[in-house]
Amino acid sequence: MRLTCKKHSVDFDPIKGEGCPQCIKERRRAAGIRPEQDEMEDELNSEGLTLVGSNPELVKVRYVTSDDEAVSSREYTYYSEELLNVGDIIMVPVRDTTAKAKVSAIDVSEAEILAFKDKVKTIPAGSKLTVSYRKPDESVAYTKTVQEALDQGAQEITVMGEEPKREIGMVSNGTEIPEGMALVEVAPGKDIAVLNLLHEAQQMIKYAQERTIATQEDVKDATNDLSMVAKLKKAIEVERKRYVDPLNAELKEINTFFKTLTEPIGEADQITRRKVLDYNAEIARQREEAERIEAEKLRLAQDEMKLKGEYTVDLTEIEKPDATPDRVRTEVGTASKMTVRKWELEDITQVPSEYLLVDTGKVTKLVKAGIGAISGIRIWEEETLQIRSR
Repeated sequence: MRLTCKKHSVDFDPIKGEGCPQCIKERRRAAGIRPEQDEMEDELNSEGLTLVGSNPELVKVRYVTSDDEAVSSREYTYYSEELLNVGDIIMVPVRDTTAKAKVSAIDVSEAEILAFKDKVKTIPAGSKLTVSYRKPDESVAYTKTVQEALDQGAQEITVMGEEPKREIGMVSNGTEIPEGMALVEVAPGKDIAVLNLLHEAQQMIKYAQERTIATQEDVKDATNDLSMVAKLKKAIEVERKRYVDPLNAELKEINTFFKTLTEPIGEADQITRRKVLDYNAEIARQREEAERIEAEKLRLAQDEMKLKGEYTVDLTEIEKPDATPDRVRTEVGTASKMTVRKWELEDITQVPSEYLLVDTGKVTKLVKAGIGAISGIRIWEEETLQIRSR
């Protein structure tokens, strides 16, 4: 993932620990580092060495959601290439992506990271999440935090490290969206807020797998994490609905409209099928009736022959309609007769047990309501935990 420094229009990759080289040099000048020191450090770096006094500062952060409220219960330590203040919202490298975080502590002692110093990542210069925006009817650009920009009536917002926020009716290149079309988000895997939640979820499963419960203090720590899990579930559900609700609304509207097309077509299909089947049934009935009469006349003739030695019954074949063909072909399609086996319930007490299903929903409601016993079903109680997040 590459970001662009808005000040110098330089691309850099925070995942690889890169930062805007121009921003880095400007901040180093402001910190009193002379150009010759930069050259010396470049030379030392090429030899795998470090210039004394040029290390970035250590800070602690908490990962946050899109509304800038802290989500992570734990703090994470990073090096920072630029001076940060507590409360700054920044983008930090996390595994193979980046995440939004809030600075919770600065000037952290290196003694705290001795055990894992080689694993500490670096926040590149230019990672502060500030926005450039314009107010309505103004040409002057301002730089503020996201919330400050929104509070002050920002009309056009560009956030470093994020896609520009789009207004309804416009796409990113300024092209107007035709009436009847909607712009919705469909890539949660690229959403920083969602990626933050993913990282937090991965941390939670790691803590759960490594946890041991041996004391009451362990239970308290576990309760804290369970509360965080409850909050995380709610946050995930909020993000899920943010993506699916607009899609579901659009889907419902589309389905409702097309239902007005398919309903009359379906009704026409059923009416026509029924009339064809009724016609076939009537032809079959007439032929069966004619054959029944012919068979009855033949029986009478045989009886008369036995009685008189001759018969007077008219055995002329009755005119019958032609049988309907099993298949009708036309220029546009084919209709074929087909026999389908069907069933209906007559007596449920006679149905073998393997064909019956238990109404699990109804049984669950009865058990929760406190019913004492249900024939053939075991009911028991077991302890669980009820977690309420504050």
